[in-house]
Amino acid sequence: MVTFIVDNELTVFSCNELIDELTNVLNREKFDKYLKQPVEDYIDFHSDLTQFVDIELIFKDSPDIKDNYLFDLALQYDAAYLITGDKKLLAMETVESVQVISLADFKEQLANAD
Repeated sequence: MVTFIVDNELTVFSCNELIDELTNVLNREKFDKYLKQPVEDYIDFHSDLTQFVDIELIFKDSPDIKDNYLFDLALQYDAAYLITGDKKLLAMETVESVQVISLADFKEQLANAD
């Protein structure tokens, strides 16, 4: 994934809310067998790979209230895409100027653009 981001010169935005969610998910017991390093190392890696920004929490139309911040992040920083595997979010397809898309579909779009 790192190579994909770098090779395609992508900017990936992150915020406090995303770091909190990532930390909570990675600390779940079911992920212990997959993580070889402390959770903090993965968070640091994420932080190194992304552009950290502050957001204002104003979006209210996500099918999952806990994901509203993702739309704030995308909309407030003029992202073209919100890339997710969440089926409820994918069903939204487009929110204002942001296309909600799976990683596989995003990669396909990039490949077809070349």
